[in-house]
Amino acid sequence: MEQHRPISPRPTDPDPIARLRGTFSDSDGYTADDINRIFGVIEDVTGHRLICRWSLFCEGWYQGLSEFYFKDGPTYYYDVGVYQWLNGDEDAPLNLGDPLQWRGAPVPDADLEGPQHAVTDDGLHNCALVDKDR
Repeated sequence: MEQHRPISPRPTDPDPIARLRGTFSDSDGYTADDINRIFGVIEDVTGHRLICRWSLFCEGWYQGLSEFYFKDGPTYYYDVGVYQWLNGDEDAPLNLGDPLQWRGAPVPDADLEGPQHAVTDDGLHNCALVDKDR
């Protein structure tokens, strides 16, 4: 009789994520490519999806004000710590831990700046409320 081994959980090696702490602290900001690279690592390691909602997509670039959100199925949640952690804020812990601890309240549909109202996205981790290239 064949024995079945239990399915192993996702890898939890913190090194790929730990190296990301403070990534934005020494820069003049970040780009959509930076977001895709960094949020991609976080999603690959933890299985949790993060989205950066930009205010504008113009001339092929995501730009303007941005906010971070968690996405779980069709629901978006406010970020309550990943942004600070990536900026290396003093109050942010050294380790990201489980990103679900950074997930805030669900974004209500009434929040017109929420990512659910984006008119364009890159299919990865960026979206924008306005698309001037249309």
